[in-house]
Amino acid sequence: MHVKNNAIYNFKKWCILILFILGLWGLLYILVNSIYKNVSQSEPLGYYLAYPSYHYSVNDLVLICIDDTRYLKVLRKLNLPDVSGSCSNGSPYLLKRIVAMANDEVRVTQNGVEINHKLYRNSKVRLKHNNINLLAQPLGYIHLKMNEFFVLGETPTSYDSRYFGVIKQSQIYKKVLFLEGAHL
Repeated sequence: MHVKNNAIYNFKKWCILILFILGLWGLLYILVNSIYKNVSQSEPLGYYLAYPSYHYSVNDLVLICIDDTRYLKVLRKLNLPDVSGSCSNGSPYLLKRIVAMANDEVRVTQNGVEINHKLYRNSKVRLKHNNINLLAQPLGYIHLKMNEFFVLGETPTSYDSRYFGVIKQSQIYKKVLFLEGAHL
């Protein structure tokens, strides 16, 4: 009787250990596939936790996919650094900040992008970079519909909505949180 109880105890112990190891393996898999390494200057360099979301707000950092082939060609010509991951169409994820959404007033001017009558920093539109036509959006007002967003990077050289225009919610891959800066 004692040997039978001991065998059951050992079996349970091994089952718990195996479940624990599988749980750790699963958690590690999720973490590894949720870490995004930003090497582009348009947002702070470093590591970001990427996670799915269906609710977005102004100031959220998001990974987006560009689906218009005209802008994909420009992205390739700009020789952006390799990034971790890519969209289903092969374009790199772009890390951008949502700066406007439905009901916000966006105006592209000679001086930059105005959002709700406030000039956004580092937002002056450039027509070319290293002799590459950036396909800038025309000057004027942009009316955002529901589930449309205007995104910008932090630097004046960021390739963002000043060029490829408004993005739809379906172009957002994941929302991200900054984890740690890195000297990349």
